[in-house]
Amino acid sequence: MNRGDCQLLSDLIFEQQKKQISYNTLRRFFKVDKNANQKPSSQTLNVLSKFVGHANYFSFTSGEPSKASWELQNELFYYLDKLDTTKLQNFLIACRIQKAPNLVELLTVCFRELLLSKNYKAVHDISQSKGLNLFDLSYSERVQFGRSVGLVMRKINIPKEELIALAENNVFLEMVFLIFVDYSSLNVSHSNYMRLMEYVSAGAVKLKRKDQLFFECLSYLRKLLIGEPLPNLTIRPSNNLHPILYSRVCSVLIIENSFSNASNASILEGIAKKMQSRAVE
Repeated sequence: MNRGDCQLLSDLIFEQQKKQISYNTLRRFFKVDKNANQKPSSQTLNVLSKFVGHANYFSFTSGEPSKASWELQNELFYYLDKLDTTKLQNFLIACRIQKAPNLVELLTVCFRELLLSKNYKAVHDISQSKGLNLFDLSYSERVQFGRSVGLVMRKINIPKEELIALAENNVFLEMVFLIFVDYSSLNVSHSNYMRLMEYVSAGAVKLKRKDQLFFECLSYLRKLLIGEPLPNLTIRPSNNLHPILYSRVCSVLIIENSFSNASNASILEGIAKKMQSRAVE
């Protein structure tokens, strides 16, 4: 209500957090200074939110999630409209640092809009941003992002060179192509996923061996579903593969064995050992 209150609050904040907010800043914030029209900084908002028991300002505003979400969405679209990749990237990094509750939603909208507008350079710049660090998202967040961005890729036709570049972008590969497998387009020759599989098979895409295995398994499944001659498989599951990829390779080998009446004993034994080693870890 007055300067004395502001000075007391300033002292209490410093005692609790060892961070200084001057009484003048607090006078402006609480409108004790009637002429003040300066907006508080994000640092001030975070410190005050923490003082009343929240992790940060976004946590505090979660009591009004629709308002916070709406404001951030507006800001996101502003930067998308301005085509300023640096400011867009900095905005997303700030949301990440501030733990915005709708961060994945903002990232999803951003990447979908960039793909629809064919701004592939921005897709690369933002996805590979060290400050944003998309690899640090939780598994469920990565699945949500990958599915949402993958769905929009059904509706666009990405040029060959850009499609290859996206596949060779390790972040985009891991976050989209390896998460959202567009099974519905495996028999559609002009789909982005189908074309990418062909480019991988032709050796036009530089991938790690484990990622080549992923696409080889998909290609085998496609040929099986549409009745094309099946290739002679040279792939074998190795112990260093991720369990999901390991099981995908094994499933393809079991299908192949079913045509030759070969035994699956060694494959099943390998799966059992893989499961045991994961249980120990």
